[in-house]
Amino acid sequence: MRTATVPPILFLFVTVLLLNVTPATGQVFESVGVRALGMGGAFVAVADDGTATYWNPAGLATGAIVDFCAAHVEGDRLAASAGGGAGGEATGRSFCLAMPAIGLSYHRLRVTTALPSDSSTGASPADRQDLRPREVGVSSLVATQLGVTLVQMLAPGLVLGTTLKAVRASFATGDRQPGSGFEAALADARNLEGRSETVFDADLGLMAVAGPVRVGLTVRNLREPGFRSASADEATLERQARLGVAITPGRHAATYATDPSGLIAAVDVDLTRTPTPLGDRQNVAVGVERWFAGRRVGLRAGGRASVVERARMVATAGASVGLVRGIYVEAAFTRGHRDGDRGWAVGMRAGF
Repeated sequence: MRTATVPPILFLFVTVLLLNVTPATGQVFESVGVRALGMGGAFVAVADDGTATYWNPAGLATGAIVDFCAAHVEGDRLAASAGGGAGGEATGRSFCLAMPAIGLSYHRLRVTTALPSDSSTGASPADRQDLRPREVGVSSLVATQLGVTLVQMLAPGLVLGTTLKAVRASFATGDRQPGSGFEAALADARNLEGRSETVFDADLGLMAVAGPVRVGLTVRNLREPGFRSASADEATLERQARLGVAITPGRHAATYATDPSGLIAAVDVDLTRTPTPLGDRQNVAVGVERWFAGRRVGLRAGGRASVVERARMVATAGASVGLVRGIYVEAAFTRGHRDGDRGWAVGMRAGF
């Protein structure tokens, strides 16, 4: 792990400040990172590239000296049936730059939802922790996040990281046309425009490395920022916590990012629930990644399922191909049941 540090008092100050603010819903973890999506979302204990700024800020200490990434994600496509019903989708673009002890990131994520057309009348108001306001038919949350990530080594093999972020978001809701199909309802949701608000928030991460084992913990959206639509409906970016464990058989985990024939297997477990248009999700994810040809080609696969409500099992696959040494094009695909997650992601990454 790199030893560059920033004053520990900064992390103590930020943590105390944020955790003592009254919380003001939301994006699932699997919204950023082509490698992470290819591994099914089992990435909190891997997080050794620029996307560590999102997945686990402490992971910056285990990656390359400089890492740049850019990606587009069309993922988390959910539908209750092929022709209609409830559902939603998430799309995003992201850029990240990681250097010793500091990282910079930009993410723009859009979450659109559509509820059954008969849910817009006669239903009780949604719980504040739910992005599915039942008095409306469609909704759209667009959030742009600018982040600065700092890391601090607490002890040999143990690192703390935080991403301080400014989040500018707009939330809008509207009525779903009676009898409209799912695709038409989502199209209406995409066209919604809301007023923008800017708030400040933070994510925290821990990474421990011992021999071939890596253990990571991430807590996102510490302040749980909320955003209101013009009609006074509210969406909250809920606090999310995820624990991950990864193993690099026969190798020391701290050298994985530079191992030319690296193999890593990982498991992630959500410690919190995240609401979606089809019910709460609390995922367990598994994934594996293996590099070939002197780290010119990387292949990965994984899967995830929720442990609450419907399991919604999803299978994933992905690959990285080196154009020149250290520069890769990457892709990932997700496929679930007929009404499961379906999506794809493409990106480019450069690490030295």
